[in-house]
Amino acid sequence: MRRAASLILWWGATISGVLMLGGSALYFVKGSALAGESHSLTATWNGLRAGDPLSVIELGVITLLLTPIASVLVIGLNLLRLRDWRTAGAALVILFILMLSYMLH
Repeated sequence: MRRAASLILWWGATISGVLMLGGSALYFVKGSALAGESHSLTATWNGLRAGDPLSVIELGVITLLLTPIASVLVIGLNLLRLRDWRTAGAALVILFILMLSYMLH
């Protein structure tokens, strides 16, 4: 269980970093302007299809934000599989708090 969670965190951070560095490199190659505001998910997706550097950077940030949620979800599911109800409940509360904090921000 720890191994799976650590792999998720490691790969999430690595992929996120690669995306953000790639978006920055694309910005310098294309020379396009970076706006100081974030887009909706639809606008980010359309920007990715168009090769927009800011959208690539935003995808990296979204990946970084989703990484701990995925890790806690995997831990919680493993705890449910092991029938450790109390700790699985704690993981569910942590998952709820993480998702709520991302929605409110």
